[in-house]
Amino acid sequence: MQNTNQISIENPRIDNLYDEPSYAISHTSKGEMKEWGKGSAKLFTHLAIRRGKGLIKGIGTLLKFSTFESISLVDAIINNNTIGHISNRSNTAYNNIKSTSNKFYHTIKIIASSLRTNPKEAAPQILLGFIGFLVGSGGLDGDGGICDSDLYFGIGNHRSIFTHSIIPALAVETIAFSLVSLVNTVHGNLPSSHDSFWDKLVANNQKLATAFAGGTCAGIAYHLLVDMNPTADRIKPYSDLPFSTTMEGHQAIFGINAATEIIDLKKKNSQQ
Repeated sequence: MQNTNQISIENPRIDNLYDEPSYAISHTSKGEMKEWGKGSAKLFTHLAIRRGKGLIKGIGTLLKFSTFESISLVDAIINNNTIGHISNRSNTAYNNIKSTSNKFYHTIKIIASSLRTNPKEAAPQILLGFIGFLVGSGGLDGDGGICDSDLYFGIGNHRSIFTHSIIPALAVETIAFSLVSLVNTVHGNLPSSHDSFWDKLVANNQKLATAFAGGTCAGIAYHLLVDMNPTADRIKPYSDLPFSTTMEGHQAIFGINAATEIIDLKKKNSQQ
């Protein structure tokens, strides 16, 4: 007896889903493809500049924080108030963690509400975001994923600046939204009797790309924070920095790159 709950896609449809975009691209003019290429290059530049601003902001915040903490600690030592200072900073850290936890809880409530009110739209976005996070981070242990792809070139190349930085996040986001632009460009050249999948994709591709790119970039930031491991005396440093630095310097570079991606996350919903 056939299982009616089993989901299957007929072979002819799979063939159509492969052939139709090829047909559409072949019937798209060189001028349109050239404009798409220019748009992708412009997008890459825009995303790189946006992250550059975030990097500068992250470095500035780190320097400001370090300077403030150093001055405060010295002042506390001079005034014989070291214990009180440490207690005060502990309370501040606790309040910051509590505030962040509340924001996270609020976000979870919004996601749950979206699943209840509009599951058909929310579920694919959440799924893609989750998949993206796993692709970027390698999992909750921060082992694997895009960042650790440098292992394919040998253990001596592990923790390359080209994979353990904002660079892979920039590449992923550029590719995701360039594909959105490509689908939109060639959609009008699909066969008149094309699969309805392409119409649905065009209607939702911006949101889906945002979910996947956001999840992947969040995963990369998480992976970098795990590799930073600020509580460790020694970590596996970068393998190919163009300059020498201390172990703390390597940790700071991991942290600044992670902070840059975290800062950039809230800007993805405004992606054009």
